[in-house]
Amino acid sequence: MKRLLTYGLICLTLGVGMVAPAAADTIHESATFVPGGSGGSLTQTIFQGSRFSLSQTVAVDHIGGHIQGLPLVSGNGLLFGAIVGLSSPTAFPTGTPFGLGEVLASTTFSVPIGASDLLTPLSVTLTPGDYAVIFGSGLFGATGDGFMVLENTDIPGSSSYIRWSSNSNTWIESPSTGFRFVVTGTPLAAPVPEPGTMLLLGSGLVGLIGYRMKKARA
Repeated sequence: MKRLLTYGLICLTLGVGMVAPAAADTIHESATFVPGGSGGSLTQTIFQGSRFSLSQTVAVDHIGGHIQGLPLVSGNGLLFGAIVGLSSPTAFPTGTPFGLGEVLASTTFSVPIGASDLLTPLSVTLTPGDYAVIFGSGLFGATGDGFMVLENTDIPGSSSYIRWSSNSNTWIESPSTGFRFVVTGTPLAAPVPEPGTMLLLGSGLVGLIGYRMKKARA
């Protein structure tokens, strides 16, 4: 009897425990920030990206990194940031530059003059799988120019960089390292049982306990 009551309490506790979502977190970070450094171009002809993989569903809220604006042009336009779906951890986007349906979310943002470690809002829910966060110009209304700053400290296992150039019209493994890309968001908890499901579970446990008590008295 005591064992049955304990089992029922455990089941109810697990059901209630799924209500609270996990706290916001860093979903992807390719390198730790180091001030200064030279840059890899972000223009209408050159994009920079960082691949990452997820093992759980997350609600992304910001993307960013160590980015530098150019004094003469940073006020004349915007850069874009995008998250694209990939077919594997080592895959590239399939289009020139993106294939149909690969861009899952995008945003544009102004570029500060000089190097800055920044985040810009972007909202999308990502399920377990493989992705890339990409910055550039010339798409989604972006017209500016800038740099992804090099010479940050790569994080082992998280630094998988890709590059697109309109000159070759193809994606390649980046010849440079030390880029800092960041994706932040909230890991999502398991689906919360509906009230009817919880009521049914509770009623079933009460009935089972009553049956065992009646049988014990017989």
